[in-house]
Amino acid sequence: MDARYAPYEAAAEETPEGQWIYGNLDARFTLVEYADTECGYCKRFHGTPKSIVDGSNGNVNWEYKHLTVLGETSVIQAQAAECIGEQLGNKGFWVAVQEIYDKTGSNGTGAGNLTKLAASVGADESTFQSCMAEGRHRDLIDQETQMARSQGITGTPATIVVDNQTGQMQLLAGAQPAQAFIAAMKGLVARAAEEGEG
Repeated sequence: MDARYAPYEAAAEETPEGQWIYGNLDARFTLVEYADTECGYCKRFHGTPKSIVDGSNGNVNWEYKHLTVLGETSVIQAQAAECIGEQLGNKGFWVAVQEIYDKTGSNGTGAGNLTKLAASVGADESTFQSCMAEGRHRDLIDQETQMARSQGITGTPATIVVDNQTGQMQLLAGAQPAQAFIAAMKGLVARAAEEGEG
């Protein structure tokens, strides 16, 4: 259990309502990632924003949002992550997403045994099962998916780089390398300096 949680030590215990954030809550930049746990590209990409945050000296954090584009299995897995997060908090949510990527097949191969997965990260099985049965987080998952689509985002992963100091943002579509995000952040800093906000 400790080995599962150790990589996510930098996830705050408490986050603003309805947000899953990895890294310093007061960071200058936020990488808002819209992802689908069934998406193979998302699975491969997952380590990229984490490595950026881990190497940023607290200047970057990462927010996870659902964009369920690959059908009902995507929604079920998103629900599982939310139900685990409801029980175990922000850190539990991040560990759950990592476990879903690590333990399930992606691209329509089935949701996997999510009750077993929930128990493996420390969630109470019966509480988890009732959360799933009630469909407690489906509305939130639908809202986040609709929010992404309203911003013209149709595929996953898609990441919005947000300068929390100025409110400026830039969308990067697809599983781009870390350098692309660093370049985007440098561009936002340069824009802020030009506009006298840096």
